[in-house]
Amino acid sequence: MNNYTWKIVGMKSKQKNNIEDCVTEVEVLVTAENDGRMAEYSSIVILEDPDPDNFTPFNELTEEIVIGWMKNSLEFHVQDILTRELESQETTSPVKTNLPWLQ
Repeated sequence: MNNYTWKIVGMKSKQKNNIEDCVTEVEVLVTAENDGRMAEYSSIVILEDPDPDNFTPFNELTEEIVIGWMKNSLEFHVQDILTRELESQETTSPVKTNLPWLQ
């Protein structure tokens, strides 16, 4: 079974729709691990305009809240990509080769 770790690497904010410090972009890194194999996925997600009736002020955001946003929009896509990457590591082992220009 794959273990996934979500981490928020960065965010950008600006005033939008008369809301100060509205998060507009989130940079996320997702790591999957299984039996000593590891795969990573990183992305910058552009967020939709905020809903003024359902808005969390910037200074009240936690990493868990922002990770929840990312999982809502990316989770199945990211897990599919990372699962395929881990499976490919299972079936192919890299072979060390000599550099062609040094032969």
